Amino acid sequence: MLRSLVGSEMCIRDRSVVGHSSKSGVAVDKLYKHADMIARMFVYFDKDCDGMLSSSEWNQGCDWLNSQLAPEDAIMEQQELFTVLDHDQSGTIDLNEFMEAFRITDADPE
Repeated sequence: MLRSLVGSEMCIRDRSVVGHSSKSGVAVDKLYKHADMIARMFVYFDKDCDGMLSSSEWNQGCDWLNSQLAPEDAIMEQQELFTVLDHDQSGTIDLNEFMEAFRITDADPE
């Protein structure tokens, strides 16, 4: 579902920022099951195309995402989640911080 929703509006960027090279791509794909879709979602949220999500961009992105989800799946504590994702406490979320959150939640219990 998200793949079709996120793929439409994207900033034009160097593929290496939101994609990956053939060597690193294999490693990224193993760490992140849905790496391409997650990167696209980050780019969609990043309205000013600076490679960082501000609190405002994050809240707007979550609001948009919540409008696409069932009410029981909505992101309720947006600012609290922003703070958790902002590992370096810079006040913004970069692509690595964003991807890391999905790597942790996407891990297979083996």
